[in-house]
Amino acid sequence: MGSGSSKKAKAPEFPTTPSTPPTKVEDQSGRSTQNVASPLLFASMGQPPVASMKTGGAAKSKRWSPANAASSQVKRSSATLPNGRYTTWEKMGKEERSDMGGSRDLAARESLIHQIDPKLSNVENAILMLEDFIAEKAAVALSSRERARLDYVLGSLREATGDDVEISGINLEDEDEEVAEWLRADFMQTKVRTKMDLKSRMKTVGLGVLAGKNLLKLTKGGPTVLPDLPFECESLDESKAILESLQGITNWNWDIFKLREASQGRELQVLGWHCLCRWQLPTKFNINLETLRRWLDFVEESYTTTEYHNCTHAADVLHGVFFLLTTGCVEKFLSEIEIMALLLAVMVHDLGHDGFNNAFHKNAMTERAIAHNDHSIQENFHAQTLFATMKEYDEINILAGFTPEQQVEIRRLIIAIVLSTDMSKHFVFVKDFTSLIATKGTKPEDWTDSTDHIMAAVMHLADISNPARPRELAIIWAERCLMEFFKQGAKEKEMGLPISPQCNEETTSLPSSQIGFIKFIVLPSYQMLGTLLPPVHDIIVKQLDANLEYWQSISAKEKSLLEASKAQGKLVPKGSLRNVLIAAQKEGGSHTSMSVKDSFKRDGSTNIKLVAQGDMKIGRVTSASLDSFKSLAKVREEDDAEGSGEGNP
Repeated sequence: MGSGSSKKAKAPEFPTTPSTPPTKVEDQSGRSTQNVASPLLFASMGQPPVASMKTGGAAKSKRWSPANAASSQVKRSSATLPNGRYTTWEKMGKEERSDMGGSRDLAARESLIHQIDPKLSNVENAILMLEDFIAEKAAVALSSRERARLDYVLGSLREATGDDVEISGINLEDEDEEVAEWLRADFMQTKVRTKMDLKSRMKTVGLGVLAGKNLLKLTKGGPTVLPDLPFECESLDESKAILESLQGITNWNWDIFKLREASQGRELQVLGWHCLCRWQLPTKFNINLETLRRWLDFVEESYTTTEYHNCTHAADVLHGVFFLLTTGCVEKFLSEIEIMALLLAVMVHDLGHDGFNNAFHKNAMTERAIAHNDHSIQENFHAQTLFATMKEYDEINILAGFTPEQQVEIRRLIIAIVLSTDMSKHFVFVKDFTSLIATKGTKPEDWTDSTDHIMAAVMHLADISNPARPRELAIIWAERCLMEFFKQGAKEKEMGLPISPQCNEETTSLPSSQIGFIKFIVLPSYQMLGTLLPPVHDIIVKQLDANLEYWQSISAKEKSLLEASKAQGKLVPKGSLRNVLIAAQKEGGSHTSMSVKDSFKRDGSTNIKLVAQGDMKIGRVTSASLDSFKSLAKVREEDDAEGSGEGNP
């Protein structure tokens, strides 16, 4: 059908696998809940429902509409008198207050008045009261719903009183001017809300009980043996090569490129499956294995072929997180649902990344920037795209078997973890997490109310870990990162926009950029984490010191070349020396023969569209295991013909 036709395609019917029928369990408060999909799972976080591409942008949600929302609004007041007057508690007379709640309530409320600190604002006093209340109730188990409501109110109050954060102690005067500008632009904020306050988040005691009950039911028939790989290999040799490439995965010097080559470009699928099965999470949380296979394939193919922010980067970061969980012992700090959320968030943390940073989107006023109001543009896009697409396609909804409470919690965690990758919040994060370590120490039991911060730290540091890899791997990632930066610089020049720091191919120095990044961003961050996790200091910090020394030696070579050219009366731009320096860096070159955009074609190709606010991408779900997707090619052929509506310049 042509693109001008308005005929609506018939929704496809997908084969489903038998699933466990809904079961009733009791939550922490003793209430009976049914193990069904939660209506809150895909609830918009303060935004209207995600628009469907197939309906031309019309909202499809049956759970929310402006009419329903308007009719359901109820006026509320903290104190409403019988005569209809609205007033504050302090202005009421004693009799009126007594009528409102009885003598015992009156005495209790009047006692609160004496606890109010007149030097603090009403909001600050409210925060203190809420903190005291939650602390008092810690021993008396609150229900998950009650704790979630309290945490939301407390978090909102804290955010409303956020102070400006000043970054001090960072002296960039002696650094390369362009490197210093890049560090200021991408990693510092002149004004930012303090969102990393210590707060008591909804812990998973009740959720753990529910998961435990599900686990007992699942294991009554004996332990479940999960397959080694998420797909069938064409030969035993292929399977053997993939499994051999996973050997040593708990070591920091493990090589993601060897897995990419052995798996024919399916490194994120293989590693994601391996990590989830390491803790038996698919079994414990009743995840349908076929759905999980489709989800992994969908996620991997939804990454673009950018030089840096591609599925290989996502898999490399996933390995960094896996190393910190196992060898770094972070798993001792987290519950199983938190480990599950962390692993899923890492896999999707750059989903659909287009190779441009947040500053570019903001300056170019792209649809992506407009959709997310210039705040954490890419990070909001990744999280929103994941949940919107899972909502649109039930066949990749891996959370369908979770309890409603688990669905709400794991969605909250994934969003928070993905948003923590916004590099502009870096120095705020370091300041707050350093303070937390000084306050709480190194015992896992003392961090039970702050695991959100640990997950954010693990995610963020793994995301900036490529300069800390063994030298050969670090060089590859440095090259790929600059290649992506230079493409952005070329686009900015074409559009007449200011060229972002480190994006000018003629002036950017490869060794200087790595030295500045390590000295001011990566090394201090891992030194901080090393005070909490000793293996980090012994392994990663040691590698960073060696890499920093190496880049400094390369910088000295660059300087001597510049001086020599100047003595000959030639003005040689730094960019022209990069190839010479790179050639001097490569010792083996075993990985550099693999193109950045190398592709591995597989049978069974078909399309599934990412549902995104702003600009759209096409993610190709390709795997022989996706037979249930084959009907998509026919019924959605019309949509494909209309184009994806790519909105980026």
